[in-house]
Amino acid sequence: MGFFYYTFRMASALLKRFKIFILIINAAIIFGNPGGAPAGYANNAPNYRNCTSCHSGTVNSGNGEVIFSGLPSTYTPGETYTISLTVTGSNRQGYGFQAIAMSGNSSAGMISSNSSSVSLEKNGDYVQQSSRTASGNWVFDWLAPSSDIGSVTFSASGLATGGSTGRTGDYVYTKSVLIPATQVSVEENSLATNYMIFQNYPNPFNPITTIRYFLPERASVNIFIYDMMGRKIKTLVNYQQTEGYKSIIWDATNNKGKPVSAGVYIYGIETSNFRKIKKMILLD
Repeated sequence: MGFFYYTFRMASALLKRFKIFILIINAAIIFGNPGGAPAGYANNAPNYRNCTSCHSGTVNSGNGEVIFSGLPSTYTPGETYTISLTVTGSNRQGYGFQAIAMSGNSSAGMISSNSSSVSLEKNGDYVQQSSRTASGNWVFDWLAPSSDIGSVTFSASGLATGGSTGRTGDYVYTKSVLIPATQVSVEENSLATNYMIFQNYPNPFNPITTIRYFLPERASVNIFIYDMMGRKIKTLVNYQQTEGYKSIIWDATNNKGKPVSAGVYIYGIETSNFRKIKKMILLD
């Protein structure tokens, strides 16, 4: 009798532990990866997949999308760009993402951020959400490669979840953007020991253009835009910067954030001992 009682007690204890184990496994499955996806899900970039490896749904089949803001039309080696990534989609419970900049099969540049809403992985090789959010918007910085390594592709997978638990009923969106390196002209190479401001690119443009300039030393810099009547339209830069090539994007808005009309505009650079202006054309 004692033997059977002891055996029954042992079996009951093992069954209880097994049930607890199953509950733990189920919890992991139900709550998915609120702190970010496993590595390697940045929109089918080389050696990467997308979120459908774990989440149900057809890629880009919902009413949302991945939106990049702040990506340059061309990158300047060694420049830092502030990038905003947004995942949209109606009637969703939460959002997540994973993004990477790559050249060929290798990461390009370095990603950094002071925001607690993003997580930097593999020493800044790629970035993802630190936890599932209700807003679907994240901001991070990208330091372009220190030299011209050719075109860089930004790839991202965005996830719009259908519920707070489980991995079904979700929507996966992907986006890739190709960014070529800025072509440095003979003029830039030959005069890179003096203060310079270069012709904006593209020109004419609508509505975004990039203004590049060179500082031979650390200086307080003012990059400005005037209309043909001599009225100041926009101050793009007004602070101290270190030496080197710099770039700034103008989105055809004034200092109040309102779009300006088409026409010819004057832009320029001013320091304590240097001033130069150029013209650019905003198309209708």
